[in-house]
Amino acid sequence: MPQPVELLQALVFATVILVFTTPLVAIVAERAGFSAKPAIETGLLLSQTSELSLVVALQGMAAGHISPGTFTVVALVTA
Repeated sequence: MPQPVELLQALVFATVILVFTTPLVAIVAERAGFSAKPAIETGLLLSQTSELSLVVALQGMAAGHISPGTFTVVALVTA
């Protein structure tokens, strides 16, 4: 079971990903010639983290570079 501090960290990281990545990708898409609606949809779709994050974090944990708590935060943000 995740610790409260890990849940808080995951919530903060997930919020940062949604708040900053979505508008940034939407702005780039609009400058690339997309209209507003497809640009925003693209931003929302690309603001997700992927399963690759889990693979990289798992390898980092196996190699001793990150703690199990950090892996838990990555897993919660990715989920």
